[in-house]
Amino acid sequence: MNRGVIGDAVSIDREPDHSHIYGKYKNMTYDTTNRTEFRDRKGRAHTFYLGGPSVRELVDYQGLLTDRYTHQDIQRAFNDSVKKGNLILDIDLDYFTYNDGEGTWAMNERNLGVVLSSEGFCHLLRVAKVISIALEPFFCGNTTECRHILKSLGSSIRKELGVDIEKAVTEKFRKELDD
Repeated sequence: MNRGVIGDAVSIDREPDHSHIYGKYKNMTYDTTNRTEFRDRKGRAHTFYLGGPSVRELVDYQGLLTDRYTHQDIQRAFNDSVKKGNLILDIDLDYFTYNDGEGTWAMNERNLGVVLSSEGFCHLLRVAKVISIALEPFFCGNTTECRHILKSLGSSIRKELGVDIEKAVTEKFRKELDD
């Protein structure tokens, strides 16, 4: 954003504290979303929308992108990006983990399936012009947990887009994924 490579962004993460995000924090109003705003090096305005901890909060009933009466700012930005073919979906695999303070491990198959096969997540896959995936083996608990998540995500992408990413990613990042 600071370099002007991307415009606005939406964050879906389980981080309760967003004080580390650069920019001026703005509280939600009736028709806007919690966000930070800042200007890049060339003075262009950017908004970083704080979408909440779950994909469901973005696309399910009364979600940020589906409730026609609230969050009109994020809906306008999202719809403009989709129309222009400028939507980038950045997926960090550690989003699909549990952490109890003593360890981190991948979500179980049932919970992974609920998120990865949800209509909302599949819609994001379909409208994205670019999809980036951060493996994050350390933050997934270990490479075994990372591979488990990658396999489920790969299955979802294959089903939705007809693209097989698992083998190519595993081969390309073999060194990082070796136990």
